[in-house]
Amino acid sequence: MLQNNIDPQNINSLFLTGGTSMVGSIQKLFKNKFPHVNLNSGDNFKSVAKGLAYSGYLFEN
Repeated sequence: MLQNNIDPQNINSLFLTGGTSMVGSIQKLFKNKFPHVNLNSGDNFKSVAKGLAYSGYLFEN
């Protein structure tokens, strides 16, 4: 975050997605790092595949 000049206190919401985001230890990691932030999640099993499909053009030669 510091390398991108983002103050963690300016973050007010995080959206976790993908199957791994449902793992309790992953959620705890984010809750510990950002105790003041609301954690949200959704579409955990399809969102990563959709994102890759939508951005596939970025990987073309």
